Order: sequence, then structure tokens, then C-alpha cells
Amino acid sequence: RRVHGENRELIMTLLPLVSVETTATQVTQLLHNPRLVRLIKSWSPIPQVFVAFLPSHEPKQVIEAVSIVSNLGLKPVPHLPANRFDSPSHLQAFLNEMKRACPNKDPFDSCLLVGGARNLKYKSPTRTGHPHEKSDMTPLEVIQSGVLTESGITNIGLPGHPEGIKGVAEEDLESTLQYKVTQALSTGSSVFIVSQFSCDSSPFLETWAKSMKQQLTGSSQYVPIRMGVVGPISNTQLAAIARTTNVEPPTDESPSCEIISPLWDTPRNQSSFDAAHLFTFGGLERALEFIQQRKASPASVGSQ
Repeated sequence: RRVHGENRELIMTLLPLVSVETTATQVTQLLHNPRLVRLIKSWSPIPQVFVAFLPSHEPKQVIEAVSIVSNLGLKPVPHLPANRFDSPSHLQAFLNEMKRACPNKDPFDSCLLVGGARNLKYKSPTRTGHPHEKSDMTPLEVIQSGVLTESGITNIGLPGHPEGIKGVAEEDLESTLQYKVTQALSTGSSVFIVSQFSCDSSPFLETWAKSMKQQLTGSSQYVPIRMGVVGPISNTQLAAIARTTNVEPPTDESPSCEIISPLWDTPRNQSSFDAAHLFTFGGLERALEFIQQRKASPASVGSQ
């Protein structure tokens, strides 16, 4: 079931919003708009600010963005694409440089560890020179190297993919995620999962989360799952993003239709998801303003 337009119920009214994801470019909006920072700090809990490390980003852009978030008194969570790094020592150097750029002694203790875009050429984040093919570093190798815990990262986020990844069997995807969770927990770290967003609010999302919870039942620690949700954005924009992220695009192609996806009608205490993670593809300010309005007047969302 797809829900949009005037007939929608925002997931944040049911699940706590604990994290907001933005890009290095968007972070500058926080720097130049103190009101947005005050707005985020007024929410309870104060959401973490995830900083995406996109293929088009240079490492220095991500380092600067994380530094800005930290300087503003917010808690940054950097994305760490494993295949942007040649070795554990390169990742260590990148994390050390990032922490030196922040004003606090321990500016962040969490990260989102991802594989990174496939079949792309990158520049090494700690070396200059010609672009090279992605290295053999994988999230599992990063975890097993111990570099994250050595760098003070004790809360490791891993991505979940309810709609799968093209070319990867569903069973392999789930078993790999489960193994990465087990390995991360064995380092003494805490682990959480952030699901990829979906343009569909059908029951398969809850089924996926419930299945993951069952598979992780025997873990040494509880592993919370955050539902990835999208802030206000046109279907045209979202469809373009969906096509590059292994997500089925929305069916309504109206460019004026703003949607929040996925929308879930299950009460919080009956959902297998623990919290919400907000993707701000349609703009950071626009997403934060919408959430603030929703928090202030839940009934107003129907008139958007």
C-alpha cells in the first residue's frame, strides 16, 4: 500500500526520530542557519546527524562537515564506505584527521559502516594521485581489523536492505548482515541497523524487520533497527534517487506530490522497528521544518 498526499500518517508520530542523515554539502546550511540547530536541539531525543560520504565527495569535505556538526554541539555520525580505503591504516589516518578537526576530545563514537558504491573509481582518502579501482577492503574486514574500536568508535551502524541488492540473493544478504553483526559485537562494540528507505509501505517492511530481529535473537546484545524514512520530496526526485539505490521507485509520477516513505500504521509498541532515521534528499531545511511542524501540530500534516 502506498500512502501519500492528504492521506498519510507520519512514522515519526509512532517511532522516535533518533537520527537525521545529510550530506557534506547540506551541512553548511546548519552553519548559516542557527535556527535549524536550535530546532534540532529542542527535540527529544536530540537526533544524531549522519554525514554521508558520497562517491562525488572528497575526504576533506566529509572531515570538514563532521567538524561543523561537532562545533555546533551536535553529535556527528560519519559514513565510512569500506572501499574508499586501501587498508586499516588508511582508515585509521582518516579517522584521526577527522577527530583532530573537531573541537571536542571525543567528537563521535558512532559510525555507519557501508560497502561503498560499486564499480566506481575513487581517489584514496589519505593519498593524492591518480584515481584507482576500489580497494578490496570490505565492511567485514574493517570490523575484523579492530581499527574502529581503536579509534574510539564503540557503536557501529550497519545498513539493512529490505528490498535487497541487485545481483545478491536475499538469503546471502541477510546471512552476511547477521555475520557482520556477530563480528562487530565480538569486538565489544554496540551495533544498530539502519534500513534503506522504501517508497512502499506494504507489510513486507515489517516482515523484514521482524525476520531480522528473529535472526539476531541469539546475539550477545540487543540490536536495534532504525527505519529509514524520507522527508518531503517530489516523486520525480525520489524516483531518480531510488533508481541508484536498489529501491523500487514510487508509482505516482506527479512532481508536485510530496511523500513521506515508508508510512507505517503499526503502533510503535507493535512494530519490529525501534526508531526512525530521516533521509533529507529533498533538502535539509525543508525536512527539518516539516518534522517540526508535525511535532507542533500533528493534525496539520493532512493539510500539507
